[in-house]
Amino acid sequence: MKIARIETRHCDAGWRNYHFVKLTTDDGVVGWSEYDQHQGALGVTTVIEQLGEVVVGYRVADLERIYQRLLTRARQSMSGVMAMAIGAIENALLDARAKELSVPCCDLLGGRVRDRVRVYWSHCGTWRIGLPQYYGNAITDIDGVKALGAEVRERGFTALKTNIFDYSSGSPRGWAPGFGRPFEPGQNVDRKVISNLRKHLGALRDGAGPDVDILLDLNFNAKISGYRQIVRALAELDLFWIEIDTPSPEGLATVRQESPHPISSCETLITPAAFLPFLRAEAVDVAIIDAVWNGVWQSMKIAALAGAYEVNVAPHNYYGHLATMMNAHMSARCRTFGSWRRTSTACPGMGRSSPTSPTAPVDMVDVFRSSDAALEITREAIRLREEKRIEVVWMQLGVRNDEAAAEAVAAGLTVVMDRCPKIEYGRLSGELGWGGVDSGVISSRRPRLTLTLGRRRSR
Repeated sequence: MKIARIETRHCDAGWRNYHFVKLTTDDGVVGWSEYDQHQGALGVTTVIEQLGEVVVGYRVADLERIYQRLLTRARQSMSGVMAMAIGAIENALLDARAKELSVPCCDLLGGRVRDRVRVYWSHCGTWRIGLPQYYGNAITDIDGVKALGAEVRERGFTALKTNIFDYSSGSPRGWAPGFGRPFEPGQNVDRKVISNLRKHLGALRDGAGPDVDILLDLNFNAKISGYRQIVRALAELDLFWIEIDTPSPEGLATVRQESPHPISSCETLITPAAFLPFLRAEAVDVAIIDAVWNGVWQSMKIAALAGAYEVNVAPHNYYGHLATMMNAHMSARCRTFGSWRRTSTACPGMGRSSPTSPTAPVDMVDVFRSSDAALEITREAIRLREEKRIEVVWMQLGVRNDEAAAEAVAAGLTVVMDRCPKIEYGRLSGELGWGGVDSGVISSRRPRLTLTLGRRRSR
């Protein structure tokens, strides 16, 4: 199966756009990936479209060969948009290859080592404070922050991550000089910044209670001296980690030495080589990997590198629904997994790009999850049956839930369990291919022949 063409697609997600790679093979298989072209990643689409022409005709199975081929085109600038574009193509290749083999992507990475991953509510308060026109539930005072902390706990999250806010005007507003809000090139941290930060964290703790972990993201919003001020000022608070972005691994190492809290970093780094200085300097407790930028295949190499230094990793998930699934497959496989983010609050438009909420009629709901998860998905399919015109609930190979099947049949749906649609299509249509081989459903083995007393007999 070879690459026939690579295209890009885009959709409106409210205050920003979501971007996708569509990789089509000569057999008609389509691999998808999500990529970013927002805040520092402008121009990725153009690079994807140009690099895509280079790999047309290559076998989808030759993932590493394709990566090395694209690397030769980016040798003198293997960072920024060049690396992001290669990562986007790599992720679409993984998807296409998994579809060719009828396996989940995590199987291509070596198979999952866990069935569940812990998530935290990322940017907690940030969007409701800064973008209420998209997210609703505007937060205008410290009581609103406290109420949000309670909402996190009530919705079942065990952790949240928040940012820095300024309360000097009475209403909270984001404090992000690293991104020009306010414009303060020195990025100095004063008493007011620390006082506001303690006030904000205190309100979240009051609302969330003692059993919800709180993570703090300082991002690029200070210099090393400022980060040291902050970690000292927050020493007695109960924080899961403090996240810091800086180009200086040596400087971050000094912050880590002074911090009583674990330090996470590296979410903006691309390629394994970029992570090495931070690992060698013992600058981080958790290395954050952006699989959308690096590509999941290369991200697994970074995770293995971090593991050699006894450092756990967490994925950076600042994007849409498809990116969430990409990160979930990497997290399921990654041995050194720590924790990962999910931005819980959705804004109008985000759901439109989700495969779980299509606008067109749905003939069949394909359950490519664990058997335990099938019941909840089936009940959702029953609820949406009339609206989406759903006729079939199909549980993939290895997935079986008799309770879910009984409820679906009672609701008038057809149910198939423990079968792969691709394999069944090939079996019933007489298609010759490798789909289903060694699955226990069909076999490529010929009858064995033995010789007994000079006569040939099959068995």
